[in-house]
Amino acid sequence: MSVKKFHVVVFEEEQATAIIPDLSLRGNNSVVWPPYKTSLSQNSAVQNEEVPRESWAVHPIRLLYCGKYHAFCTKITILMTSL
Repeated sequence: MSVKKFHVVVFEEEQATAIIPDLSLRGNNSVVWPPYKTSLSQNSAVQNEEVPRESWAVHPIRLLYCGKYHAFCTKITILMTSL
């Protein structure tokens, strides 16, 4: 059974922190992100590891942490308060 890998990143332009699935990461400094308008839709895409589409924009990011999704429920709160 393979372990699903996720990352905590900071979107450089927005200075927003997010969890992204490994398949959305492009190198160590950019990510392909869905254009969904609601955080519910974005969270669903992340949790379900939705395959990125050609229409999704590439955003510059700063990589903060890598690990399992459920570990981030705690970790992202800590990181957000330290930014």
